[in-house]
Amino acid sequence: MASIRKRGNRYYVDYYFRGRRVRRAVGPSRRIALDVLKDVQGRQVRDDAGLAVLDLICDKALDEFIEDRKARNTAKWAAHQERVLKDLISWSGVKRLRQLTPRIIERWQMKRAQETSPATARGNVGTVRAWMRWAKRSGYLQVDPTDQVKRLPLPARREIRFLTEDEAKRLLAACQEPVPFKGPGKKGNGKSRERLTPLHEMVGVALYAGLRLGEILHLRWGDVEFETNGGLIRVRVSDTFVPKDREGRRIPLHSRLRDILLSFKKKKGVHDGLVFPSVNGTPVDSSNALRELLIAAERAEIDSRCNWNTLRHTFASWLTMKGVSLHKISKFLGHSSVTTTERHYAGLVPESLHADIEKLGG
Repeated sequence: MASIRKRGNRYYVDYYFRGRRVRRAVGPSRRIALDVLKDVQGRQVRDDAGLAVLDLICDKALDEFIEDRKARNTAKWAAHQERVLKDLISWSGVKRLRQLTPRIIERWQMKRAQETSPATARGNVGTVRAWMRWAKRSGYLQVDPTDQVKRLPLPARREIRFLTEDEAKRLLAACQEPVPFKGPGKKGNGKSRERLTPLHEMVGVALYAGLRLGEILHLRWGDVEFETNGGLIRVRVSDTFVPKDREGRRIPLHSRLRDILLSFKKKKGVHDGLVFPSVNGTPVDSSNALRELLIAAERAEIDSRCNWNTLRHTFASWLTMKGVSLHKISKFLGHSSVTTTERHYAGLVPESLHADIEKLGG
């Protein structure tokens, strides 16, 4: 049986295909959900009768896949996936979904590696794999061609960059300084302007809570609890934002960050809405946030590798060097597996903990 269900402001089509349950997000329109339901029921009848699965045109399959992604991911990520898959279709020249073979995908992967980088090409194949698996779950394919694709090897991972406590203090101080005005001439006119982006407070959240930039930009005052259990910051799934871990998490509020946010809240005189809105009331543009951070890092005499991920690495690295377990740090960071945390930070585990292990004897 197939049915439609509504959760929040989104409709889902829930059905079984060849013994596997499939749950497809189709967006906020009930009419579209009913159309998809009718299409699903037709495919179920064809499959039960032993007829071939519909040989879908690539463009139609891509449109359906992107609609599904938009209901699950951010619009920016869905747009990126669409660009990648359109590049594959355009380059390969295939018209039907079943014409995408492992060899075609591997050759496209090498083309992407030459245009961008091996790491980017490998990630692009991951996008294709997500598309093919969706098509297989939806009954458009019987075999996933990416199962036979040999992906490029993972590049050697660079050593993570994190700030020292002195660098963090200098950066926070630089974030409070006025922005220099770059006017006509090489040095401008020497004037400066008030900083529009609350960079000091945003950097504080990254350093003392380890949030990703997207999570910081979509943080709301309702997600910051100053009194509950000593204070908490909640990363939530909402209608406008889905965090990378798809679930959200809670991070204890550091006393220094508590003071920063309380002072900022009192200064702004707000009690709801976004913590860091732009002048239009929307989330601050991520490219603007990165540009201002790089300017502040330069003024603080910190090298150009300092970005928002550096601040997140700093949060995790400081905790690791203080002896906090990698399992707890994994929960704070919202990693899907503690293995990811170990890959980045296991080398920073204090020597004292290694000494404790030796007490096992043997």
